[in-house]
Amino acid sequence: MNEESSKHAKEGKEVKIGGRPLPKGWPNILSGVVAVIIVLLLFALLKPAQMEEGSTGEEDTSNVAAIGAEPVNYIYTPITQWELSERAQGGIQTLTRGQIMLDGIVQDPTDENIVYFAASAYDSSRKQNLISIYSYRTDNYNFERIFRTIYSTGSLDDIASGAVPSFHVAGYDNGKLVILVKDRSILMQECENLYSFAASNPETTSLLTLNITDPYSGFGEFSPGEELMNTATTMKAECENPTPSAE
Repeated sequence: MNEESSKHAKEGKEVKIGGRPLPKGWPNILSGVVAVIIVLLLFALLKPAQMEEGSTGEEDTSNVAAIGAEPVNYIYTPITQWELSERAQGGIQTLTRGQIMLDGIVQDPTDENIVYFAASAYDSSRKQNLISIYSYRTDNYNFERIFRTIYSTGSLDDIASGAVPSFHVAGYDNGKLVILVKDRSILMQECENLYSFAASNPETTSLLTLNITDPYSGFGEFSPGEELMNTATTMKAECENPTPSAE
């Protein structure tokens, strides 16, 4: 603004630019625009210094699945450690009495309120085992039997021919459940986990997958990666040889 314009503004006279008069109150408008520009410049300069302590300045993706990544969960909870096991055990009796829940309980990585588990109802007179797999909601205790099949001795080729199978849900892999299929007469030892047991008993066990949305389409083979098996082996070894606690 030149001295003449400033003088005219103070005297309340009409100011013209390029032959056109400026609107009344133009000094206040101009001052407001300048103030906004100053605030924006200060914000841009100060923003890096206002980052939270410990921040790298990168987007936090710790709770966001990477684009293209497959949702997996190979961690299961033993029935004895699941707080809803008694309620769930009672609930599934309404569909088939005498069912017994089997390890393990696997959380759906795409919905924290859904878990999966298997149950067994063995008929010793017929040597048949009714296998069921359930989807269970932990927020309202509703459940759905997504798989139901009766197996007899030697009816499943994936384990020993003379065995009656039992199922154990061991994990979740991209829309499919990882199932440990084993001879129901062979019991797991205290320090065994489902993956180490499969590795130790290749003749009588199999790791298979079951498609959750199409459970009767047939089983697929599951090959655990090296990292998963190393973890399973380490867990078993640490259980068998616990580190003495410091006194």
